[in-house]
Amino acid sequence: MGLTKYSSHVPLKEKYLNGSSVKIEYHNNFLIASTEVRVTEKEGGYQDLITWDQLPDAARDALASTVWDLTPMSLYGTEMPLKDGELTMTLEKAWPFD
Repeated sequence: MGLTKYSSHVPLKEKYLNGSSVKIEYHNNFLIASTEVRVTEKEGGYQDLITWDQLPDAARDALASTVWDLTPMSLYGTEMPLKDGELTMTLEKAWPFD
């Protein structure tokens, strides 16, 4: 999984919650060509969650069939985390509960 890493936030601190919603932000570090989602204290909008199967076929096919060898991701052996089979494995590795 290359640069993929996980950290546990269980139990989640109150400052990262808004009611029953978790406050999450997308972060892009251009200096090291790294992106991540992380918990935040910042307020923001709400996004509907969808599953991989809810994506249109064209979107799933494009994400799964792109040749990532032509991107910075390939330098670290990182797989596109949403492609078929990869997301389930990533979620299982990141699951913080026993």
